[in-house]
Amino acid sequence: MEPIEKIFKLKSSLYSYYLDLENLDLLKTYNSLDLTIILYPFNKNINSKSFKFLPYEEYVKDLTEKKNTIYYSIVNYANVFFGIGAGVFVLLLYIFSNSQDFFNLQSNITALTAYGLAKELWKFVENLLINITYNLKLSFQEIQYSFRLRKQTTISKFSNLAKEKRYGTSVILPFKLDLIEESNSETLKIKFTRSQLKSVRDDNIQILEIKPIDENTFNQLKEGFMLAVKVSLNNRFLFIFNKTIEYFQAINNKEKGTIGEDGYFIKDTVRKKSVLNLGRFKYYSNKDRYIADTHMFI
Repeated sequence: MEPIEKIFKLKSSLYSYYLDLENLDLLKTYNSLDLTIILYPFNKNINSKSFKFLPYEEYVKDLTEKKNTIYYSIVNYANVFFGIGAGVFVLLLYIFSNSQDFFNLQSNITALTAYGLAKELWKFVENLLINITYNLKLSFQEIQYSFRLRKQTTISKFSNLAKEKRYGTSVILPFKLDLIEESNSETLKIKFTRSQLKSVRDDNIQILEIKPIDENTFNQLKEGFMLAVKVSLNNRFLFIFNKTIEYFQAINNKEKGTIGEDGYFIKDTVRKKSVLNLGRFKYYSNKDRYIADTHMFI
């Protein structure tokens, strides 16, 4: 049996949908867990403004309005490191060409110029790497997350305990998150660490509330939607590599299944990928597998 068998439970109550993560004891054996969740309503009267992904939309809204919240924006320093690398490379050229000129003014100005130019060029290089490696077995990935959870304090642990009392179930906030709102759909990306999952006393947690803006929208949403999920189970090895197993499945109206290479929906099936990760580089080590009679949703 695959480790993702029946790990999600979707339920509705009081004009909202709730998504629970089940069978945590099995998931706790991995170093980390990444989830990507996409909701696409079929009713044309519903768009991404018609519902909310709670509590994450509130955190992202506070961040965009520069309010204090338990998350903070992740700063990407890749351009700085790229610039430093270029500056060091120029200095090394001076060392090997003429060591006596290493500390002169010209060499230092040239190194600083190389640093500044490379730093500004990084965005172009980054997009180029992403585009030319797209659909290759070895690809360079976009940054997955925009926000990171602040370090938990004693007082914040009181808040977590209060949430459990309020909602009647274990609640943990993801270590990292990102929220992408398109015209008719919404995508949530969240990451949990092993230590976070181990801190949960129950075998399930509520990870998402899908909240329509009113009762009419809820009834329209019930008419049909696609809720697709990607589950990434990560194990670290050799300190810098991640071995990841990715699983894909969706609820398509009342059917459960995955998507094939030809774009058709395959009922009662999960799509599986094996991946090696080094930073933002991803290598697909095996051909995709399709596992029949497997359901990620209860």
